[in-house]
Amino acid sequence: MCTSVAGSSRPWRWSASHSGLVWQAVSPRSAGLVLQAGAVIPDETEAFIGTDGWFALLTAIAGLIAALVVWTRRSWRGPAAVVALALGGVVGALVTALVGHLTGGGESDGKAGALITLPVSLHATGLLFLESAVAVLVYGLLVAFTTRDDLGRTESAAHPQPTDHPGVGVTGWDANSRPVSSPPD
Repeated sequence: MCTSVAGSSRPWRWSASHSGLVWQAVSPRSAGLVLQAGAVIPDETEAFIGTDGWFALLTAIAGLIAALVVWTRRSWRGPAAVVALALGGVVGALVTALVGHLTGGGESDGKAGALITLPVSLHATGLLFLESAVAVLVYGLLVAFTTRDDLGRTESAAHPQPTDHPGVGVTGWDANSRPVSSPPD
């Protein structure tokens, strides 16, 4: 059983590779005219925008799901979760783009004068940061609206649980603004 965010990379890799497959399956294809070897003029249609739109939708959903999964695991909450969501989101988007491009079919070269179907590729490269931005934003909103300062983490006895009688048994505060309990009688 994984107890850290860093140790949970296997489901995210699976998700990114499957997102890439879904992206290449639903993305519209664009045609291109081969002028000469290595020179292709792409057809200026909405296919490029549609491809980028599907990528944005899929990676935003992945970021939302990642943030919700990390939030539901109380032991994963904290600053490390934000860093993991940010870095994992960028890596996940890169894997999605790579898998979609490699499995997207199409050609990037042909005989002069031939009309070819271009491979699926990401044109708005800024979308590579969308998954991490959505994940960090959703996680940040969940943190902002939680009522507990410790984010509900229950990992050690150093963080006393709230009671119905605040202040009972508390004799002071330590240097980290944590209550210090009085010794037992």
